Amino acid sequence: MTIERVTFAYTGGSSDCQPKIQTIDGTAGRNDNVQACSFEIGDFERVLDFDIIPPSPPDTLLRLGESDTYFPFRYFCLRGCFLFYFLEEDVQQSEGDGAMYVGKPRGVIPLDRTRIDFPEGGRRVFQKHANSNASKGYEFVIVHTPKKDSNDAKRPDKYLVADTSSQREEWKLALSSRSGGILKDTILRPGGGHVSLSTSSQRTLHLAPTLSSSSSFRGTDTLDDRRKLNRAGTMNITSQRGKLRRSPPNPFDDPTCQRYSIYKLPPFFVASCNS
Repeated sequence: MTIERVTFAYTGGSSDCQPKIQTIDGTAGRNDNVQACSFEIGDFERVLDFDIIPPSPPDTLLRLGESDTYFPFRYFCLRGCFLFYFLEEDVQQSEGDGAMYVGKPRGVIPLDRTRIDFPEGGRRVFQKHANSNASKGYEFVIVHTPKKDSNDAKRPDKYLVADTSSQREEWKLALSSRSGGILKDTILRPGGGHVSLSTSSQRTLHLAPTLSSSSSFRGTDTLDDRRKLNRAGTMNITSQRGKLRRSPPNPFDDPTCQRYSIYKLPPFFVASCNS
């Protein structure tokens, strides 16, 4: 069966790692030399998440360190073994309950062979960032450890800032669960323009019951007046360009997709897969 999987590359000297899509024959084993295509608008919403515990935190705004003094907000989404992030203006409210991604991901953080570190001594931020806007939240860093005796180069450390201490803990647990020991590709649901799949069989995927969010988002920084929880538990985020709304994730379980799940699907949809 032909499938699409997420991979990554550094391009143009940018510090932002770019997500790519590889089209492979699922029956032929792994082949990392397959040519990869760039993400297009709409591809991200086809990326499937893992059905594991702990589940991915709700997609949300976190600060990302682009220098030792500059930590802008980015909209983060955990899918499989990759942490995607978008510019705020590329995520808008849809007519339904989910966020609508109107731009390509700004970048992605691969999570294979990584660990999550907090500042020492119970501090909120790392010492070198104490005079930056990272001090408005709770900082953590994603550190990559390359394979020994290989050409695997060390990827740059990525510093992120959560709204609250509990939110930082939640993200650490979720990211750590994806950092090693998962020998699955992060795959995409059929439907993009990168691959042609056989339609000899169809399977209807039914959504599991909705999971509630574990984050309360009771922060003390500038997100206080931009985040609220409505009575249904849905997170509302107001930005300069409009209002973002993110409902809790809706995972599904189907053996044809190797127990992957995806967010923001309608109650039922039909995916064309090979038997």
